[in-house]
Amino acid sequence: MKPRVSKCPAHIVLAQTCSEVFTPLKQVLRLKNGKKLREEVPVIQDLLFVKASREQLDPIIDQSPWLKYRFIKSQDSWEYMTICEREMSEFISRVNGSPQTKFFTPEDISPALIGRRIRVTEGPMQGFEGHLHSVRGSKKRRVFVRLQNILVASVEISPEYIQVLE
Repeated sequence: MKPRVSKCPAHIVLAQTCSEVFTPLKQVLRLKNGKKLREEVPVIQDLLFVKASREQLDPIIDQSPWLKYRFIKSQDSWEYMTICEREMSEFISRVNGSPQTKFFTPEDISPALIGRRIRVTEGPMQGFEGHLHSVRGSKKRRVFVRLQNILVASVEISPEYIQVLE
């Protein structure tokens, strides 16, 4: 049975036709019929990452008025936004490997949120270098993981795996 477009989010429709679809999700509380329900919704409503070629995606996009490519400005023209497979795979594994990942747009990250520069010495993120997410009063350690200038994730990390860089 084919899902109804109006009731089915784009990431679910694309997951049925493409091999890999990633969209960062967050949990929100919604009121339905007088009851509070927890739902997962995309962090950025119009942003999906699909592992597919243009030849695979073009027919789907042509038939779906609600799906569009995202473009980025290069020196003097607009180009399709693409992310190399290795960078996308690393980002997905880091954010999926952490409980309660928090997502931000780059504009949301103020200098006050950026903590010390660190290197991860062990665990699934071994070798990663980045900045701590500075949150007053928090006992948990979180590190920012960036995906180009598109998306930033704050992922939890064990304090014993952190080496502070000077």
